[in-house]
Amino acid sequence: MSQYKTGTASVTNGSPTVTGTNTLWLANVTAGDSFTVAGDGVMYDVASVDSDTQVTLSAPYAGTTASGVVYAIGTGFTVPDSFPEMSQGDIETATIFTRAMRKIQSKFTGIAINTTAEIGQAVSDHEATNDHPLATTIAKGFLSAVDKTKLDTVESGATADQTKADIDALNIDADTLDGIDSLGFDAAGAADTAVSDHVALPDPHTQYLKESEYEAHRSREDLLKQATLSLDFANNKYEVYEGPVNSLTQMPFNEALDFTRGSAATARTATGKIQEVLTDEQRLVGNREGLLIEEARTNLFKFSEMGDAYVLNGSAVKGGTDVANGVSLKELIPNAGSASEGTGTPGFDFATGHSQAGDHFFSCVLKQSGITKVIVRRNTTAVYPVELCRVDLVAGTFVSSVPGCTLEPFGDGAYLLSAPYSAISTSAAGYKVGAYDPASTDGVNSFYVGAVQLEQGSFPTSYIPTTGTQVTRAVDDCVRALGDEFNPSEGTLFVRCTVPRNNDDRNAHICEFSDGSDDNRIILTADANTDYIDAFLYGVDGAAASLTVNVAGIQGQVANFALSYSMAGLSLAINGAVTTAVANSNAYPVGLSQLTVGDKWDNSNPVVSSLYEDFRAIPTALSEAELITLTGGT
Repeated sequence: MSQYKTGTASVTNGSPTVTGTNTLWLANVTAGDSFTVAGDGVMYDVASVDSDTQVTLSAPYAGTTASGVVYAIGTGFTVPDSFPEMSQGDIETATIFTRAMRKIQSKFTGIAINTTAEIGQAVSDHEATNDHPLATTIAKGFLSAVDKTKLDTVESGATADQTKADIDALNIDADTLDGIDSLGFDAAGAADTAVSDHVALPDPHTQYLKESEYEAHRSREDLLKQATLSLDFANNKYEVYEGPVNSLTQMPFNEALDFTRGSAATARTATGKIQEVLTDEQRLVGNREGLLIEEARTNLFKFSEMGDAYVLNGSAVKGGTDVANGVSLKELIPNAGSASEGTGTPGFDFATGHSQAGDHFFSCVLKQSGITKVIVRRNTTAVYPVELCRVDLVAGTFVSSVPGCTLEPFGDGAYLLSAPYSAISTSAAGYKVGAYDPASTDGVNSFYVGAVQLEQGSFPTSYIPTTGTQVTRAVDDCVRALGDEFNPSEGTLFVRCTVPRNNDDRNAHICEFSDGSDDNRIILTADANTDYIDAFLYGVDGAAASLTVNVAGIQGQVANFALSYSMAGLSLAINGAVTTAVANSNAYPVGLSQLTVGDKWDNSNPVVSSLYEDFRAIPTALSEAELITLTGGT
């Protein structure tokens, strides 16, 4: 079933009230949904949704009082019987299945079959049309298996009309019996005709796993259960092995990891809104998308929130304001007949006053209000001759664009545009966003612009608001001091994250075990300015065993990585295939003491920009077949 699992819950034995932390229950839960605590094995109906952080159950909670527990609220049910459905990724599937079976069982209570010896007459009373050969076959298959001499009439002396009424009372559509005539149940050729006329229906159960897929899924789950360190960022659940006394201990994020960031930042909420996140607070973005790790970036525009700070170019006026998912937008109203495709296109001018060379990305949020065609240009001197893209804000597509441009739905009818530009070397570098469709330029129609950002780098990152000065968002630094959960002699690390994009001239570490130095490290990294993922086993002497895999075409997409390591060497699997292995002939690393998620080559200032859904440390070096299974293969 579809499940809402964001945040944690607190429950009290004997009380129907459930309290949530970091939950949004008003928008995602309704009365009648099913609540369960992970590991509890019992489901409760939700009687009412009282607020974003409180629901009331239909019965008092019978389990142990607890706070900060992992929970799930099931929101998917069959129609009309409201049996709970299971979906891939659900937790507590055994509880869901048991609940469904009990509801199904309850449907059979009190059912009785009213048979009659006059069924043949009843069938003949239904007008046969011979237009439904499949229905004929179904009926014959059912009735031919019945010994008519054993169909005792329930009502002594029942007439044909009474028997027909009995069958009608079962709500059997007459079409089901069409084609069966009074000659009996073995009309010549009817079965063959039914088979030849039958058209196979689509499989109604495509959402369920095939047997081979199910076995692979079970095998993968068994491997994941071997982890002694489990960082499930998507579900905000963290477990650490703490020795034979405490074994696996569940703990909150800030106990499992040491996270810092020297500035505020923004993140998308579960409902898509852009929200500020304070200094040193992690960003678990979207609806269970995972942990966002980004490098330091500066918004070179001083007034991202627009206001009245930007000058107009061409014949246009500034209008009012609007808001799209928490971001302020400013209106531009071109004068009637003023739109053109030349450099005089009416629009907003965004100047930066800087002349940094290198790759840059321009981003903004656009929303139409009558004007649906928008053009983005980049200046090289005093005008704007370099066209980056043209956007259709109704279709949500590019009319034209340079390579690397992206357009994504932003919510509230707006779109997020990102466009690359390289080798900025002129003074007063600037951009223009304007209207170019004369047909909709009447002095009344308009469009909105907001969240304007220009950052140096080969890919765009999260929004950095500015209100008069350039603002730098600091790096996200996420580490853990390793303990009993880590086996330095051999092991396997599993990570599910977005594949890092090309990173200028710098390698971007996806994750690493290290002692904090450039030696003694086990690293999974994205290579600088290439389409490769590298793995390194650095010994105490600084020598390394390494392997390289081409991941062209999947940068920016979510992928499964599994890297096994031991004195013998490394083996790497990505998305269900072992890609390469390498033997180690060098010294083995010693003194590994920390895990780092997202770190730069020189062990400072992370440059990886990725969403991390899951990380596991398994204390054994898995075989190639196990690595394939772990990363999604069969």
